[in-house]
Amino acid sequence: MYYIGLDVHKKSISYCVKDASGQIHQQGKAGATRWELGDLSRNN
Repeated sequence: MYYIGLDVHKKSISYCVKDASGQIHQQGKAGATRWELGDLSRNN
């Protein structure tokens, strides 16, 4: 099972994906516009 954490701000969103043991599988930062979020969802 994976867990996703989001830190949402007006101009950016930071994210982290961890598994049940706490190991980080992916993390990063994306812009908060609808176009930047759409690019993030298609690229990962």
